[in-house]
Amino acid sequence: MSSLQRIVDVLAKVKNRPAMFLRRPDDITSLDILLTGFEMGIVAGCGREGVRHAQCLFTAMRSHGYTTDPSAGDVYDQIRTRGMSAPQIIQERLTLEIEAWELYFADEAQ
Repeated sequence: MSSLQRIVDVLAKVKNRPAMFLRRPDDITSLDILLTGFEMGIVAGCGREGVRHAQCLFTAMRSHGYTTDPSAGDVYDQIRTRGMSAPQIIQERLTLEIEAWELYFADEAQ
């Protein structure tokens, strides 16, 4: 199994069963902590690779109509302004994360 597939599988499990991985299925703070730790674990010791993941996440955000302009708030703030509930915010953020890793590995393959 490829690295991409393993990462996407883990994120898909979180997306499909958030209550199993988060304190509560609507706990956005727990999701943010989980994703931060997940990202740090994957890119630890890889130097610029962490920057590349952030660039891929920004690309995924822009493709969904979000901005990387700090004045707009973080991605959670931007998702909230669309009127999504906490469980929907979690689903949207996980969708962005999965797309970011797909972009990350697509760039790597080229």
